[in-house]
Amino acid sequence: MKFVKNSKINEKVDEQITLASGEQRSIQKAVASKVYEIEEDPKVRPNLFRELYREIKDRFAVASYKDIRRQDFQLALRYINSWIPRKVS
Repeated sequence: MKFVKNSKINEKVDEQITLASGEQRSIQKAVASKVYEIEEDPKVRPNLFRELYREIKDRFAVASYKDIRRQDFQLALRYINSWIPRKVS
């Protein structure tokens, strides 16, 4: 019974731990790489940054990319790498 209780506690903790600062930086770098890969025009890039960060927040149901759960870190990176903008400006 004690193992089951500890397991449930660990599961709750895993669901609540958000990205460490290094992981947050990795998300920022992945977003920047994706935007620069998609768009050469510096005037269009800010809109793409906004769109991608908005979609990350929607996809992971967070107020900020910093609030992504640590257990979703790799999933978030894959999402960013496969992201395609909705509309070309």
